[in-house]
Amino acid sequence: MLLEAWGTKVVLGISADGSTAGLVAIELPWPLRVQSHSSSSDAPPAVRVAVNGVRNGEEGEGEGEEGPTAEDAAALNLLLRQKYSIEVPVACVSGMLLARISAQIYNSMPDYVRLKDVVLSLRPGV
Repeated sequence: MLLEAWGTKVVLGISADGSTAGLVAIELPWPLRVQSHSSSSDAPPAVRVAVNGVRNGEEGEGEGEEGPTAEDAAALNLLLRQKYSIEVPVACVSGMLLARISAQIYNSMPDYVRLKDVVLSLRPGV
């Protein structure tokens, strides 16, 4: 469901027969509108780095011209947790944003649907 909605791929966690160990790393789409909902100037720098894929102080439209960074991953992780109450580890590996998705007893299908919808809402032009 996430892969189809985001148009991305699984990077780690699915074997050749399609089975998983309950944990996968899924590529997140990029660019995303990642910015703090906090107006505090003492917010961590990672929260303020990327809006539509353009870093503070840079020129350009940000339409995927450069890939995400570790700062973008930290900003997205913080945004998901603080604004949307979604706890999902996000990392930047080899120029890709990855979300670690795990099947746990406390997660349900509506949790994954909500993650999908929130990430889609962060796409530019949405």
